[in-house]
Amino acid sequence: MNHGLGYARYELLRTFRNRRLFIFSLGFLTAFGTMNAVLGSGARIAAERAVGWNRQLRLTPLSTRTYFRVKVLTAYCTAAFTIALLYAAGVMLGVHLQAGNWVRMTGLILVGLAPFAALGILLGHLLTTDSVGPAIGGTTAVSRCWEASGFRSRAA
Repeated sequence: MNHGLGYARYELLRTFRNRRLFIFSLGFLTAFGTMNAVLGSGARIAAERAVGWNRQLRLTPLSTRTYFRVKVLTAYCTAAFTIALLYAAGVMLGVHLQAGNWVRMTGLILVGLAPFAALGILLGHLLTTDSVGPAIGGTTAVSRCWEASGFRSRAA
């Protein structure tokens, strides 16, 4: 079996078994939930660094490129799960969109998450387990404030 596929399988299982993921990431609005889901990969990386897991992985035939791909894939899977749950809730509450609009909206959300995935991985490798949580929370809060003020129409 390909080392990357095996590692991806175990990483996804470990991520979706975490109950805090459902409480903190899936209960918020799509933008907030998906940003937290993607940035949360940094917290997992910091925790892995703290216990020496990255050192153990370097002893395996897993390449660095595959490691980063799996981290990004896991982050995007958690975000996609958040999106799917919120879409289901929207449909149950009466939201009606054409299929093309659902797909287009999902694609735009996933493309918009790319810088947050990179930032999550960067924070996970630069910060300790204790400091990565506030950094991720602050990043999400600042980006939400920017979004709320930056996209509001202004009267001339």
